Amino acid sequence: MRFSETFGITRTDADDWLDPHLSVDTKLFLDPLLLFLTEDSVWSGAHDELIAHFVHCYGLVARGGDPQSTSARVARRLLTFPEPAEFCLGYTAFGTSGLGSGDRFARQMVDGIAVAIAAGLTQPEHIEEIGILNSGIGADRISDAVCNVLKHRFIEYTQVVASRHGVPCARHRVRNAACHPAAGRWQDLDVDLPTNPTNGKPDDIVSWARRHPDRVRTWAREQTSREDLQGYDFADDPRGVANWDRETSEFAASNPIDGITQVTNQEELRQLVTYVLERFKQQSRLIGGPSKASREFRPCVIRAARHQRRGMGQRALSATSSPGTRGTAE
Repeated sequence: MRFSETFGITRTDADDWLDPHLSVDTKLFLDPLLLFLTEDSVWSGAHDELIAHFVHCYGLVARGGDPQSTSARVARRLLTFPEPAEFCLGYTAFGTSGLGSGDRFARQMVDGIAVAIAAGLTQPEHIEEIGILNSGIGADRISDAVCNVLKHRFIEYTQVVASRHGVPCARHRVRNAACHPAAGRWQDLDVDLPTNPTNGKPDDIVSWARRHPDRVRTWAREQTSREDLQGYDFADDPRGVANWDRETSEFAASNPIDGITQVTNQEELRQLVTYVLERFKQQSRLIGGPSKASREFRPCVIRAARHQRRGMGQRALSATSSPGTRGTAE
């Protein structure tokens, strides 16, 4: 369920916030560059605060030298950004507990900052620079950094939204709710916030449902009147879960390849691939070159890619190279 559904919120024009699913991460990220460009007074100074955090870390790395020095250890501590599950953002397939930026990535960030300093970039202008200087530090972990450093702002913003809509809040211990760069530490705080009833765990969903049976009944009744309530179309099979081998088998059966018997070893597979590539070159010349050929074949490629992960390749080869089958592929 989404946040608005869970707490019975009717959104207005003032509610321009993301309405996340509470049981699984939304594959979106916070872009620090947009903080720099925003004119919204709510986030005034947020980008400067974020950059100030990294400027301080640059100074620590510059003074550190030895990776085991006090400055280097403090830098790694301030550059450790655990994924905040309460944001419900990231790449977690199930639930809302991802990896975040642990000590290993903190070390990578320190190494990237050291490279930047050595190149004369002594102060960051945008923290995306660190991601470019480090493999494995992508949009999700840059987003985790933004969430951690600016978490106190998000707490205040959430409290304003909750107050406006009468959403009940409870006392929660929030990790990294405040940061004190000068002291080199993060601080956990007890703050009043709405409670995520799912937290990405089935047992929590059951527990919440037992506390709110009336909401469960309301939800169940609403499902019966959904306009999109319908069974999966197995005949058309738009997701390729039922008839994943149909198109490839039919095509292979109706377009046998001359001279290619069943592929049983690497050399025969090489011959088959070579034949397919040569046929593509011939077809591309006939219809105006590789670019146009690619456009012509693109719908077929998309359909094939959709089903490929389900093993259609082996099935197609088997159908194509049935013993005794002869002919020419067009």
